[in-house]
Amino acid sequence: MSTIHVLLISNDHILELDSLKNELTGLDLNGATVTVTLVDAEGAQVGGEVWPKTMAYVAETDGVYRCTLPYTLALTPAARYVARITANAGNGLRAHWELECVARTRN
Repeated sequence: MSTIHVLLISNDHILELDSLKNELTGLDLNGATVTVTLVDAEGAQVGGEVWPKTMAYVAETDGVYRCTLPYTLALTPAARYVARITANAGNGLRAHWELECVARTRN
């Protein structure tokens, strides 16, 4: 079963990719290019941000990348979204994730 991540409408969000590693060697990948694109159920990019957005490496960590998704995202209550994350460390070291999200209003 997959986890559904909640995006709170009109709130900033910290999106983090934790422990990016080379699966063959077990070494942390601290120099990768990591990006995210948030799309709606039809695959259209969500307004309020320029996509893809770069997720920056967090200095002195073990493969942690992070970015802020702004409160200005054009989210609709109860709508479903997908955060598409891609990591590219070169030399055949590419990875892709799709995180299912739902928008909610904070109570």
